[in-house]
Amino acid sequence: MKFCVKPALRSYFHAIVIIAFSFISFLNNITVAQENKLLGTWILDYALDSEGGFSTVHSNMFSAEVIYTISKGNIKINDSSQKANYDSFNNINLLNRTLYYRLDGDYLILQERGSPDQVFYLLKDSVFLKTYPEFASKYEERNGEKLLLQDAFNKAQFTSSLGFAETMSYFSPELKKKAKGEFYCEVEFVLDTNNKIRDVKFIPTLDKKMEEEFLKAIPKINDYYFNYTGENMLIKETINYLSYTNKKRNPEIEKLKDNFFEGEELYRNNKPEEALKLFEEVKDIEINRNQYGGLFYDDYLKSMGICYLLVNKQEEACVAFYKLGTLSDFKARNFLRFFCSKNQDK
Repeated sequence: MKFCVKPALRSYFHAIVIIAFSFISFLNNITVAQENKLLGTWILDYALDSEGGFSTVHSNMFSAEVIYTISKGNIKINDSSQKANYDSFNNINLLNRTLYYRLDGDYLILQERGSPDQVFYLLKDSVFLKTYPEFASKYEERNGEKLLLQDAFNKAQFTSSLGFAETMSYFSPELKKKAKGEFYCEVEFVLDTNNKIRDVKFIPTLDKKMEEEFLKAIPKINDYYFNYTGENMLIKETINYLSYTNKKRNPEIEKLKDNFFEGEELYRNNKPEEALKLFEEVKDIEINRNQYGGLFYDDYLKSMGICYLLVNKQEEACVAFYKLGTLSDFKARNFLRFFCSKNQDK
C-alpha cells in the first residue's frame, strides 16, 4: 500500500523546513554580527561584584593591566593566546571555561559562567585612550634623540618563548651562574625602526667581564625583537634574581619582606588592624622600587592601602595608593579613581 502525503500536508512540512533553515540562518547571522563587534583590542577598565559594588577590591583584577585581543577563532589575554568560538547565546567558549558577554554602549562586559562574583568592564583601545589621555604615548630623550617609550600600548614584539632575563642567560654563561644566587640589573636600549638594537646601557654599571659578555649576547637576542610602531623605541628591561635565603641582604629589606608576608596573612584572614601594625612598622624603610616592586613591595603597598580602607582611614589609604603608582599605572589607577579625592596624575 502506497503512503501518500496530501498536498496541504506537504506544503506544511515544506514551510516548517524553510522556517527552520531561516531561523538557523538568522542565528548564524546574529553570531557573525556579534563576533565582528567583538573583534579588536579591549582594555580592562574596572571590575565590580555581581551586585555592582567594589568588594572585588580584594581581587588582583580590580586594578590590573588586562588586555584582550579578540580575533576570529582566537583570544589573546595579555601574552596568553587560546582558541575561542562565539555562539548566538552571547558565549565565548574557551578551552576550559566559558565567558558570557554583552555589549553596553562602549563597554564589553564579561562574566565567567559558573563564577558570578566578578563582572569585567572593558573598552576598545581607541576609546580607552580617548577617555583616559594619561595613557597617551610617552617619549624620553637619549643623546638628543626623541624616543617612544615602550608601554602597554606601544610594545615591541618579543618572540622568544622565554622572558628577557631567561633569554639573556641562555646566551650568557656568567649570567646563568648569577641566576643561582642574587643579581639585579636594568638593561636599557634603543630598538630602531629597522629592528636593530643600539645604545645599550646597564644600570648599575657592570664589571668589565660581565658587560662584555652581555654585549655579546645582545645581538643574539636582537633576532627576537620586532618594532612595528614606526618609531625608534626606548626599551627598559630588568634582570632580577632574588634569593630568599640571602643572608647578606640589607636587614631592613629583610624586615620589610618578613613584615609584609606576615601582615598579608593577617589581612587575608580579615584582621586588618593587626596587619597594619606590621605594615606601619616598616613603611619608612627606603627601597629600590625597580628591584623589589614586582617581587613584593607593590603588593605590600596595595595591601596596606586596602587595610586602611577597611578600618575607614581613607586619607592614609590614598597615601599608600599614590605611592603604589599614578593614574597611568594599571596597578594603582582604580584605587585612586574610586577611593581617592585627588583624581589627578602625580
